[in-house]
Amino acid sequence: MDPVTIISVVIGLAGMLFHFWKRKLKKQSFVNLRNYIVGHPVYSIAATVATVVACVAAAPAEMAMLSNPVTISMLFAFGFSCDSLLNKDITEA
Repeated sequence: MDPVTIISVVIGLAGMLFHFWKRKLKKQSFVNLRNYIVGHPVYSIAATVATVVACVAAAPAEMAMLSNPVTISMLFAFGFSCDSLLNKDITEA
C-alpha cells in the first residue's frame, strides 16, 4: 500500500478510538478499551473492516490532498461513524 492509503486508514482508526473515548467521557460505556474490543469480536471486526474499506476507497490520490482539513475530517468521520453504527459495548448486548 502507498503511504497516503496507510495514513488514511490510520486517521479512520483514530476516529474509531475517538468514538470509544466519547462514550467513556459521556459515561455510556463502563468497560476499558480491551473489553470494548474483545467483548464482542464480531462487532469489533465488522467496524474495523468497514472503516478500513471506507478509508481505502476514499483515500486521496495525492499526498497534497491529505493536508486538506475536509479530507482529514471525512476519513476521521468514517472511523467514528463505523464504530458508532457497528460496534456494541458489552453492557449493550
